[in-house]
Amino acid sequence: MPGNFSKQIMVPWVPIWVIAWLVLNGLIWSVPFISAEWAGWVRLFLSPVCHQLPEASCQLNEVFLPVCCRCTAMYLGFLTGTAVVWFAANLPLLSPAWMTGAGILMGLDVGLNVLQIKSPDLLLRIVTGSLFGLLTGMVIIQRLKREVRYV
Repeated sequence: MPGNFSKQIMVPWVPIWVIAWLVLNGLIWSVPFISAEWAGWVRLFLSPVCHQLPEASCQLNEVFLPVCCRCTAMYLGFLTGTAVVWFAANLPLLSPAWMTGAGILMGLDVGLNVLQIKSPDLLLRIVTGSLFGLLTGMVIIQRLKREVRYV
């Protein structure tokens, strides 16, 4: 419980989150426009989080992006969800269940592809990745904006 002389301060997690997603999206979308050496470093940096299979990746300027379409959509969704919450006033607080539901849908798409029950569908990868990224970005930023520390 804060005392009479305490001050409320906002923890700077929201700007840190925004900068991180801007940098990550910038790295992904810069690959077609930078030197092959730098593009190789970007691919290496992102390799722990994505399989980077060319047949599952989007192309820009005849160059494959360094992450698959699902990951590209997810990262762009994170950034979009962050921007929506950052700039929109009075949005209702989203339950983490929305994020979980989108994650389950994306997991089903991945699982059905891995088990070869259905053939990979580029559009479905983009939709499930975007939905998960958008809702996750919104849920996380809404909670970070509410985080207040007393000093």
